[in-house]
Amino acid sequence: MQKANRQALLDILNTLRPAVATKDIVEHADSFIFKDKLAWGYNDEIAISHPLPAGVDLTGAVIAEPLIKLLGKMKDEEIGLTTDEKELRVQTKNSAAGIPLKVSDGFLVEAIPMPEQDDWKTIPAGMIKALSLAARSASTDMSKPILTHIHFHDGLIIGCNNFGLTVCRVEGLGTDPWPLLPAAVVPHLVRFEPDMVAFTKEWIHFVNKNDCILSCRSGTGDYPDIRGILKVVGKEI
Repeated sequence: MQKANRQALLDILNTLRPAVATKDIVEHADSFIFKDKLAWGYNDEIAISHPLPAGVDLTGAVIAEPLIKLLGKMKDEEIGLTTDEKELRVQTKNSAAGIPLKVSDGFLVEAIPMPEQDDWKTIPAGMIKALSLAARSASTDMSKPILTHIHFHDGLIIGCNNFGLTVCRVEGLGTDPWPLLPAAVVPHLVRFEPDMVAFTKEWIHFVNKNDCILSCRSGTGDYPDIRGILKVVGKEI
């Protein structure tokens, strides 16, 4: 039997919830996935991984909500965890409960191309705040999907919905091209407080001080050239 701090495990699982869907839109999208001492949430657009507490090594997928509710109701500080091919069993001093466990030879999250150690770059100061501002001007209209993303260009962070435009300059962002970032991910990043970013094919990855990684699919296509809109004459405030 593996021992774990109940609240520590619950905190980790709650961190994964933005990547957990209410419906099984892809395999295990409504579940927590445990593999290689990591806990995962994955909904085909966002994936979040977090190291499990020391001494805990589980393998399999468990539907998220029942496990969250079970751990929330328990009162003991320490819990015991056991698994077989069909069940994750959670025990305290005076109670025990089982939740169905799905074991698989492979999970979809394993297909995500993860960064190498040298791929990570430090996020410039002020970038997350700038993302939050730009995201307010990004579109939610999926008939123009390119505008539902945040565009990075020549040290600028840009959000536009064809009616409003926000452009933020971030020192240290550099002029190297960045992939398009879905604006819907930005509120999660604000809470996530990442320190570093990396890019792999079709994915953008952020990591924070807890070694928790949030990955999202990057957008495709050419963002509209908004330079002409910015050529205005006015008073500097």
